[in-house]
Amino acid sequence: MLVHIRLSCIGDVLPTKLNEWTSEHQALQQEISHRALEAWQNRDKDIKSVRFMQQMPSRQGLNFRFLSVSEQNGKLIVSRA
Repeated sequence: MLVHIRLSCIGDVLPTKLNEWTSEHQALQQEISHRALEAWQNRDKDIKSVRFMQQMPSRQGLNFRFLSVSEQNGKLIVSRA
């Protein structure tokens, strides 16, 4: 299933231009996509939205964020919860 991550989830920690992404940025994007798909597959089938906690890079200590996953037009949409 295709996973779309909204800019509001990661826009403050990732460069907006893809050619400026480092391997760490790509790894974060892949981890969010993987965890979103995993959370969606583990939900009860009557649930329309699920949340998961994601560790985000931070300049001062650890930073966690709750992200929400829902389905729209056959695609998974990840947004900030």
